Amino acid sequence: MGETGRLNLIAGKEKFTDPQYVAVWKELASWAPYLGDGFQAQKYPDSQNLFSLGKGAIYAAGSWDITTFRGQAKFAMGAFPPPLQPARRIATSRTMSTSRWA
Repeated sequence: MGETGRLNLIAGKEKFTDPQYVAVWKELASWAPYLGDGFQAQKYPDSQNLFSLGKGAIYAAGSWDITTFRGQAKFAMGAFPPPLQPARRIATSRTMSTSRWA
């Protein structure tokens, strides 16, 4: 999916109900047991704040949040690529050093 998928969504060539997107939603739904109580109603800034305070082990986001966390968090952070199906694995670069994210 990636950038091509994003562009296809904008152009109307793909939909979030297409199988490749439904698979992502299912994967994310399987993370629910590891999330805090009431996570469904939690606002984006609240999630950032909780992670910055060390009250979350993983923050699923993109590179746009690196600056926020580097300015607020008092611990070393790292990044890892999202899980991909074997046929879709690609080389990735690390954008942050020592990992707090698992």
